[in-house]
Amino acid sequence: MEVNIREELMLLVDLQDIDDQLSELALDRGDLPIEVERLKGDIDKLNKSLDDLRTELEEIRNEVVHLRGVTEEADSKLEKYKQQLYSVKTTREYDAITTETDAVKTTISEGEERVLELLARENAIISEIGAKETESTEIGETFEAKNAELKTKLGETEQEELELRHSRETTVMRIKKPIYAHYERIRIAKDGRGIARVMGGACGGCFAMVPPQRQVEIRHAADIVLCETCGRILVE
Repeated sequence: MEVNIREELMLLVDLQDIDDQLSELALDRGDLPIEVERLKGDIDKLNKSLDDLRTELEEIRNEVVHLRGVTEEADSKLEKYKQQLYSVKTTREYDAITTETDAVKTTISEGEERVLELLARENAIISEIGAKETESTEIGETFEAKNAELKTKLGETEQEELELRHSRETTVMRIKKPIYAHYERIRIAKDGRGIARVMGGACGGCFAMVPPQRQVEIRHAADIVLCETCGRILVE
């Protein structure tokens, strides 16, 4: 199928105009979409951290309850062994009770030491949870304000953007795929500009001089002419 180069170039100029308008809409929103997404990510991370801390806090409290139960049981055994010492009749019985007593004392000592460690960690976690909850509240308030601002901006331009995107799709469908692929590749790589007008004998995109013969080719629109420096599609 024969390609009408002049028509293709006119379509590309229209497409560039649409893309410029879409870029202006995005520019009007500034960094708000990125900032809102970043704040949401920060909140998610904080919530995950808070969940982990609360889980650890629950595990610590359960372990403390368990250790205190073990210690109380060991205290009862220790008291029982003390009473049994008064009724021993042989050295062998005395040594056996002494061994059991020492083992119970070790259990009590280790349990109490572990409980102290856990209580210290509990206090640290409670403090950390408080700090993160405060931070989460502050970030949440900022997120809500920024998100509301973004929604307002999106609402103001939503219809315009929908119309532009519809126009873009319609225009793209009329452009030959290889030509559009080159335009799109250069547009993405060159700050949103895939087309450049020749002004004063130079590429309007990178300002490199265009040879006279190439300018004639551009004027005749018999073929697609690319800037030899930046790769943009050149038009009058």
